[in-house]
Amino acid sequence: MAILSKKLTFGLDISDFSIEALQLRGKGKLKAFGRVTLKEGIVKDGFILNNEKLAEKIEEVISKAKIKGDRVVLSLPESKIFTHLFKLPSDLKGERLKMAIISEAEKTIPLDIARVYWDYQVVSSKSKESQLVLFMGTLKEVVDDYLEVLEKVGLEAVAFEAESMALRRALLKDSRFKKGVMIIDIGARVTNISFFNKNSVLMESTIVPIAGNHFTEVIAKKLKISTSKAEKLKKKCGLNEKKEKGKPAKILEKELQPVIKKTRELTKHYGQAVGRVFLVGGSARLPKLAKYFSLNLGLKVDIGISPVAGQLKRKSILYNTVIGLALRGLERKPAKAGMNLLPKVVRPKPSLVSKRVQRKKLFPYLIVIFGILAFILLGWVVYTFVVRPLPKEPLPVKSPEVAPQEEIPEEEPIEEKPSLEITEEEVVKVIIRETETGWLNVRKGPDTSHSILTKIYPGESYPLLDEFDNWYKIKLEEGKEGWIASRYATTTE
Repeated sequence: MAILSKKLTFGLDISDFSIEALQLRGKGKLKAFGRVTLKEGIVKDGFILNNEKLAEKIEEVISKAKIKGDRVVLSLPESKIFTHLFKLPSDLKGERLKMAIISEAEKTIPLDIARVYWDYQVVSSKSKESQLVLFMGTLKEVVDDYLEVLEKVGLEAVAFEAESMALRRALLKDSRFKKGVMIIDIGARVTNISFFNKNSVLMESTIVPIAGNHFTEVIAKKLKISTSKAEKLKKKCGLNEKKEKGKPAKILEKELQPVIKKTRELTKHYGQAVGRVFLVGGSARLPKLAKYFSLNLGLKVDIGISPVAGQLKRKSILYNTVIGLALRGLERKPAKAGMNLLPKVVRPKPSLVSKRVQRKKLFPYLIVIFGILAFILLGWVVYTFVVRPLPKEPLPVKSPEVAPQEEIPEEEPIEEKPSLEITEEEVVKVIIRETETGWLNVRKGPDTSHSILTKIYPGESYPLLDEFDNWYKIKLEEGKEGWIASRYATTTE
């Protein structure tokens, strides 16, 4: 069943265990929201395991929330995103900057850049010598799977962005902090720690592979109780040492140490630049957790709740990420309102008329246009048949006498000399096909383990020197030679 509605935008946050959908109207006023839980085996660690079930659940949450819209801003789990801050020469712009980013990313991320959708943002260019560029990338297969599911339910993707960027928008958008802010997102499976400087620029993001589910399992094991009882005990007691003789609190203190340690490392690295810490995610609601972090970090630690979330009343902390996504949906051009990991070929094309005009003012505009056309037509009729004078009878014109022309003697034909044919030895050439990245690596040898010599581009042609095991050896400029994968080229023979 496809979802049919006006082209309005909403946020959609899909995790391993739940889906949150939320829509805002102008000035951040709540319009609609809803939440459904997911059974195990539908989504795991950001990968979709069951497309059909996920599509059903998305339709369910949209129906439950009474969302009216078919354009969506969706978050991707931080564990599936590669984030890096590159320091590059300040004179690099446009295509030269993109090529430099690709070169640096190939050295940094553990994947072939051809398998990654990525985007970048220049976050600082004050220095004359260098500029800071934030890079984000994710596996193409992850994005493509989500696009397939969204298409099943008739939704149009506007932007895919990292959870950390959505949280920044939800918590820091309208705030003015004199120092940087750290956001610790303690979810069900992992804990993500992100540091934003005083200008809300993401400086670092890191994952600690423990969170709420791990805490529950350890409590169940240590106290020899069922998982369901351990979950209730965790939520009831948290870090409160006065409940259940302090047993759950002691267990949680020990299991939280990796998170505390990593947070301390980041706060030490950035020093006085860190001024405040926000705890978010489902597990952030554990009793006394914020106080425990504050004592261990020596910083002000609060539960992070978006100003918009105050309209939700209950369980508002669960909606921080989707609120950030919905806020992006309110932007005039949400596809360009930040880093976007959606491939450019499927991004919605901007309309010549704004949505607001389409929805509210299109009819009056059409009336004005038709009125102008009718006025022009009436003016032409009046001028043609009433105002313009009739043409006078033309006077007879004598045809001039034509003097006889002298005969021009025929020229003798000039004997054409036979053209010289220059024969050259036919050379087989390789023509480069279109690639996913827009370029193709040339390597020293016929294997990806060999180093990269240079890059060549679709449409270019090179002499073919040799073939070996699905690889072509080609001749480059200045007599250089290299190897390319044959699947990205055709030959002229």
